Amino acid sequence: KHQVAIFLGHMVKIFDDATFPIWMLTVNLPSTSTIPMCTSPFRRTNHHPCNDALFDLFATSPFPDRVRLLDNTDLTSPLVEEDDMRDASAVIAMRIFAIAGDQVKSWRNAGQKGIKDGLERNGNVQPNINYPIYHFNS
Repeated sequence: KHQVAIFLGHMVKIFDDATFPIWMLTVNLPSTSTIPMCTSPFRRTNHHPCNDALFDLFATSPFPDRVRLLDNTDLTSPLVEEDDMRDASAVIAMRIFAIAGDQVKSWRNAGQKGIKDGLERNGNVQPNINYPIYHFNS
């Protein structure tokens, strides 16, 4: 949980734009599939232990509203077979396409669009950003 919080904090710093959403996805493994790093101090539920930690993190989230959790446990928790997981992955991909489409629509409705030379917001062009090397230990 702590490592995910640090990672999301880095993402917020790197993409310092209030209109840029950051999504974290739940773990796409059945609750019975765990590896040593997936232990959790939280009360066991029918979810994977990593998802219990994500739910707790986002319930008490210190992050801005643009940092969100995409909960796919409705698809992955009841699954056990690997073939079923591939089917769930296809549905998750469709969910992501829908989210991306909605975000692009809201950007366009706000007068914002990406063009070859950069980002156009309300008639003003901001040049493309050359992101500097980000040092994760800072």
